[in-house]
Amino acid sequence: MLTPGNLHGLEEVAVPHRLIPVVVAIVVVVASAPAQDVIDGFAAQTVRYTGGPYDDEAFGYRLYVPKPLDPGRRYPLIFFLHGAGERGDDNQKQMRHFPELFKRRAYREKFEAIIVAPQCRVKKRWADVPWDTQQSSKLTKNPSHQMRAALLALDEVIAKHPVDEDRLYLTGLSMGGYGSWYLATRQPKRWAAVVPICGGGPEADAARLAGVPLWAWHGGADRVVPVERSRRMIEVIKRAGGAPKYTELKGVGHFSWPQAYAMDGALPWMFEQRRGRERRVARKRVLPVIDVSKSPNGVVPMPERGVPRTVRRNFQRYTKLVAPNRKSIHILVQDGVSDEQAVRAREVMRFYLTNAPGTRFGADKTKVANAMADREATLLFFKSEREAAAVFLGPMGKLDLPMQDLYATECVVEGSRDYLQNRGRDATLEEVFHLVHDQGIIPALPGYQEQLLAATKNAMEKSLWIAKKEWIREGCTTHEYIISVIDVRYGMWAHDRREDGWAFHGEYRFNTPIRLRAGDPKGLAAMKMYLPESLDFEVRIDASFDGEFTLSHDPGRAWTQKSRHLTHATLTGDEPSGLTGNDRANRLTGNRSDNVLSGLGGDDDLRGGAGADVAVYRGAKSDYRIRRDGATVVVEDTKQERDGADRLHDIERLRFIDGTVKPPQ
Repeated sequence: MLTPGNLHGLEEVAVPHRLIPVVVAIVVVVASAPAQDVIDGFAAQTVRYTGGPYDDEAFGYRLYVPKPLDPGRRYPLIFFLHGAGERGDDNQKQMRHFPELFKRRAYREKFEAIIVAPQCRVKKRWADVPWDTQQSSKLTKNPSHQMRAALLALDEVIAKHPVDEDRLYLTGLSMGGYGSWYLATRQPKRWAAVVPICGGGPEADAARLAGVPLWAWHGGADRVVPVERSRRMIEVIKRAGGAPKYTELKGVGHFSWPQAYAMDGALPWMFEQRRGRERRVARKRVLPVIDVSKSPNGVVPMPERGVPRTVRRNFQRYTKLVAPNRKSIHILVQDGVSDEQAVRAREVMRFYLTNAPGTRFGADKTKVANAMADREATLLFFKSEREAAAVFLGPMGKLDLPMQDLYATECVVEGSRDYLQNRGRDATLEEVFHLVHDQGIIPALPGYQEQLLAATKNAMEKSLWIAKKEWIREGCTTHEYIISVIDVRYGMWAHDRREDGWAFHGEYRFNTPIRLRAGDPKGLAAMKMYLPESLDFEVRIDASFDGEFTLSHDPGRAWTQKSRHLTHATLTGDEPSGLTGNDRANRLTGNRSDNVLSGLGGDDDLRGGAGADVAVYRGAKSDYRIRRDGATVVVEDTKQERDGADRLHDIERLRFIDGTVKPPQ
């Protein structure tokens, strides 16, 4: 039954065997009494709002301003959103729970702030989303009209009073907890701190809050708003690299705000936060500094000393990247993963963290790499998916490391049989980018994350990309969507004709760069804000390869749909082989055997090895200027748009269409 004395945010109605959360509508039989001008120091104010069903209508709010104000001082501001039981148009009910605490002198003196407490109309909500479900609702295109009116009041107060806009604090309970989550997600850069209590938010967009100081509270026995709503929001934010605080009150039902708003609850922490101040979370690093410099390929056995036992037990080798802040981004490698696969994964990560001149967000990736290293971002390279499942269920899953998995069965080395026959799914670009996105881009480049969110939303609304339900539930749609764009842009699905033009087995509508450019220009534009036109990392051709590995498209060899997007390649092993470039500035390196290297267009760097190596050109010898520059031979084509100007190292022969010559000594 409903107990009038317990009217608050959301109420419970008791029925046999279960409790069903419902919204309580309070029926007012008599006319509301006029609002008192001042209650406990809170002055009655109104703001006029036009929108939806409202035409220049007055919305009430309460305003508390400390007295006396110190001349020249700017004050923090608390924006409080009440629960459903305080809805109305009397401009009084919202004084309960939080504002009434400021009757007490101790609160007024300890938490000296301007407070804005708007009131939501009966049967309306701060966020137009359902409450009686464990499922999250997406962020709506626009705030509710109630929230818009409240924000007008907030803006009015900021304009007229000495507010420190770097100390805007947002909090709300129950219905206001929902409002706090949704408003913070919509305006993550506005708030110095957010304290949502017993509410739920848009999990699909929660990653936006990774950089926001946030402390959520929820009763562990809440039968009105499922506690899972707060748990999942916190989980998504943490996965995105955030460091939110979360207090779950064991045995407490819906009334969790008294503890949250206690003198020693969230308020002291909230008042310590300031927008724009870099948050540094002290944490002990899990892995030591591991020296890889003595290994030719940078992959070393896992050290015995200083490494947690569970790491040594599950991973036998190690490699890494070192960020500009001189901290490590780790790659832990199992037996069953080849060194070449480990190197490939590392070089893909290096590519994602290498500056891309001319891009909006990728021209300087220092902050991204440093953010990953600060968090000890770790790629776990397993020999199989089965191994990964077993390890994550054990102690390894409890380490304070942000981790991303990759399997040997889904990392295909260029030039291998699987690569040449287009067998199996190569997920290296995907899984490595997940780690870079979640632990680097989200915390370091919030502006780019906003662009990715917009592109994802556009693709979903237009059914260009089909999101799995678990991705929506877990709030990871952005990092799943953008990798579809990346994979297709770099030709990873162009050879696959089984899906009627779709990629990712029916998830993404386009499978070639041309189709992508025409069908999802917004997604392509978002990708190109961070990444370059081609895959500019060093690929090491599998040691088993013999023949010609080309970086140019050949319709007769389907695998060149992938290789055409590469820029640099190195032959490994001992097989006599060849490398052919494309119209970009290639770096082509031979192996220990005899190699034939052809750079084609662009200004290339051709490097031979221990064998007898030949550089091939498409014109007559008389078309080229050949000279020695120290240990390097320069071959410059005098014809425009053909072979460019190449620099040669350890090349024994130059082959032209009219003959072969030795380079000058």
